[in-house]
Amino acid sequence: MKQNKELILQLRNENKLLRSRLSKRMKADDEIIGEVFQAHRVRMPVELRGVNGDVAAARFDQTICELLKRRNSLQHAKQAKEETLASLQAEIAQLQMEGESLAATPSGDSQEAKNLRQLENRLDKAVIKNSEAKHIRKTYESIIQKLQEVSSVEPPNSGHIRSLWSPCPLQIVP
Repeated sequence: MKQNKELILQLRNENKLLRSRLSKRMKADDEIIGEVFQAHRVRMPVELRGVNGDVAAARFDQTICELLKRRNSLQHAKQAKEETLASLQAEIAQLQMEGESLAATPSGDSQEAKNLRQLENRLDKAVIKNSEAKHIRKTYESIIQKLQEVSSVEPPNSGHIRSLWSPCPLQIVP
């Protein structure tokens, strides 16, 4: 029994010694982790307090991997947008050069310019024909009005005027 008590006492002392070593190591790990955060002027997260160095390192590695993945995806997105921007800027420059070249050449050698001039010419011709047709119509209407006035004043001659008017191939509708 005495031997058992001595063994129990010895195990308690060893346990006490091991616990003190463990607490010193954990305290040292906390201090090292705290120093790292202080060196980078960042507050130490609560979940890392009281955690040994290996667990903290594993968590740091996981966080770093996640941040690197995020950074890489953002870099890729940035690069894609820069390429799109560069292509759009090149397209703008090309369109500006085309616009300047069209503005610089009064003849407009491009197919679009030729089509535009052709359409403008057709429109001008149509407007001229329309105005001529309106003028001719007004002239005929005035002639008809004068003929009607003359026919109302001189009824015996009205047959003669109608005989002159009937061979005319144009029909005028008042």
